[in-house]
Amino acid sequence: LGATVRDISPAAAGESNVTALAFGGRNNDGSAAPNVVFFARGKILRAGTSNGATFTQAFQTVMPRNIVDIAIVPNNAKVAYAVDARTVWRTADGGQTWKDVGKELKGQDLRSVEVVRVDGKTVVLVGDRRGVFRAVNAESEHTTWREYGRGLANAPVNDIHYENSRGDDVRSEEHTSELQ
Repeated sequence: LGATVRDISPAAAGESNVTALAFGGRNNDGSAAPNVVFFARGKILRAGTSNGATFTQAFQTVMPRNIVDIAIVPNNAKVAYAVDARTVWRTADGGQTWKDVGKELKGQDLRSVEVVRVDGKTVVLVGDRRGVFRAVNAESEHTTWREYGRGLANAPVNDIHYENSRGDDVRSEEHTSELQ
């Protein structure tokens, strides 16, 4: 999915460059959803579809702070998470509405988000200046967040990638060490 990347929406006067982008995924029924797109230009978060040449906007939301990363739930392209420096946001309706699911996390310079499926559960991983935190089935403002990889030194995590080759292997791109 996503062999070609094109400018999906030129910046309007006064808008910033794209600060976060996520695209493609699967629908609830397992069929491919390669045209789903979520992207942010600073505080402006957009959701819609793209055929590779044009972007069709379905929703636009102005967030309180600049969005720095977005991740789509692997088995439901209508559900996505976005982070700004202090908040983890969740949409369950393709970007029409967003709610704060990171209140317990008390964000400390949030930088990245990744969503994975483990044993049939959705696991949200968030990187910040202290390391990685995770929540299982993060769906409400009362979501429980836990430090991932207890006992590791606190280190900034700018990006997280999930590798399915070993089950629940999570790797920090910033430090290339595996967090198990």
